[in-house]
Amino acid sequence: MSLLNVARKTAMIRAYVGLILVGLVFAGIGGFVISRPQGTYLPTEATVTKVISEYDTVTETYGGEIYVRYRVDGTEYSDVLLSGYTDGYAEGDKITVEYDADDPSSARLPGGKAFPYLFCALGVILTVVGIAGLCKSIRTKTSEMNEYNQVDLSAVPQEKIDAIRENTDPVNDYFFHFDKNFKQGYVMEDAEHRTVYEAKMEKLTLLGTIPFTFINHISGRSWDMKIGHTVSTSVGAGDGFSFRVPIRSSFTVNGTDNWKYLASKGYGFDYHLSGICPCFDVRHYGEKVAYVETTGTNTLRGTDNAIGKLPVNGLFKVQCKACDLDLVFLTCFSIARAVFYEN
Repeated sequence: MSLLNVARKTAMIRAYVGLILVGLVFAGIGGFVISRPQGTYLPTEATVTKVISEYDTVTETYGGEIYVRYRVDGTEYSDVLLSGYTDGYAEGDKITVEYDADDPSSARLPGGKAFPYLFCALGVILTVVGIAGLCKSIRTKTSEMNEYNQVDLSAVPQEKIDAIRENTDPVNDYFFHFDKNFKQGYVMEDAEHRTVYEAKMEKLTLLGTIPFTFINHISGRSWDMKIGHTVSTSVGAGDGFSFRVPIRSSFTVNGTDNWKYLASKGYGFDYHLSGICPCFDVRHYGEKVAYVETTGTNTLRGTDNAIGKLPVNGLFKVQCKACDLDLVFLTCFSIARAVFYEN
């Protein structure tokens, strides 16, 4: 995970540096406008003569032009293009505008005087946030950026850790795999191929959360969970055929990031390879409580061929105690859906 954590730290530093640069540009533009001699603008009533409205599908905002007619000291100025645009005006509306006392043929919507100050203030805020984030990112050790193990052990009573370490329940062998319904659910079986745990997808949704029912067949408990679609983030230079490195992948469990949800229960894992097989040491408050090894389709189908020996994400041999099944199953579920080494 060390190289992956370095990539995460680099991405964070780059993001905050970019935020600082944007903030400096905003502050610079705002400061430049403020430093220029400001003309005198006076209010007057005007009539809207024409509105050109355009919708930007990229930013999902409206823009355009507003033309007005008004009179100053007996002189009428027609079809004057206002500086600034606000959606909602229509031809014939009576509005208040501000005209330039030195050039009455130039006008703007009210409030234009404050805009450079707001722009400058926004730039300062972005710069401060960027500097604070950059300093925090630089100080953070790469070893502390493990997305898959975010458990804070500092607030955990030692007796709770000792109880986990001293638990003498037997360790059982299980097999976690996709169910047979187009890989839309997950099942865990024991050594006798009896289903001990499952996550049943109730309905496939393209938007929003996906309803799952989690069932512990040993305890008899079941509960509903809203599972979000998996979202991945990668970093790299350029687009198209450029090289990009994935740095994080997650989904939501009842509205909470799945890795943070596991951490809130005291669970996380360390990743390592055994030959070509990705393996995971699942930890509960720092104590190893399960071993998960990625396996191939031979285990699922009961066959023995070369292709079937290749590890497949979502097919796991699991060793753990029955008391840890709830969170170990959810850990396997999370690995299958959101660890990006094969997704």
